[in-house]
Amino acid sequence: MVDSSLEHAVDTYKRELLSIANSKGYENITTNVVDDSCQDLLERMQSTYGKNMAKFELYALRNIFTLPVAADTSAAAATKQSLDKVSHEVEQTHHNYLKMQAQKNRLAIECDQGEALLKDMRSALFTMKVGSQVLEEYSVAPLDTTVSFIVTKQVELQALCTRAMAIVEEMEESTGMVEDDTPTNATGINAGQALETGKITEAMR
Repeated sequence: MVDSSLEHAVDTYKRELLSIANSKGYENITTNVVDDSCQDLLERMQSTYGKNMAKFELYALRNIFTLPVAADTSAAAATKQSLDKVSHEVEQTHHNYLKMQAQKNRLAIECDQGEALLKDMRSALFTMKVGSQVLEEYSVAPLDTTVSFIVTKQVELQALCTRAMAIVEEMEESTGMVEDDTPTNATGINAGQALETGKITEAMR
């Protein structure tokens, strides 16, 4: 049946070739040439079909029309052990992956916190830099010099207060010795004591 189908197909192909050659005017393509070529094609197709059928028969005999042989117990045990080992390795790899993923997430959080801290430090350093530039514009005396200056001014102030008290006492003594008929100005100081008052005022300067 297969051979007849192949022969029918080759005959149909031969007729088509002759029809095309006649319509195109190919004089060198004759019936004998086409017959030889189609015969060669038929033989090749039959050979190829025969080889494929032989391969299929061998496959069918080995895998379809035979009963499965009992598997070797030791080989099956070894295969199962190998599969268990591979399964364990896959599970361990998955566990390690999850562990590394968690570490990655923690590192990402720590990096974000470090970046925020670095930003705050930069801001603080900038503020300190601005403050130092402002302080540099002013002449700040050393602490020892400032304390010494304050002590000196305190001593001078105490001496000035003592001198002022002495002058006040002298003014009270001078104004108390003035007679009643001595004329006075608007400030209440006797005109006769103008020279003495001028001397005292000069001493207070």
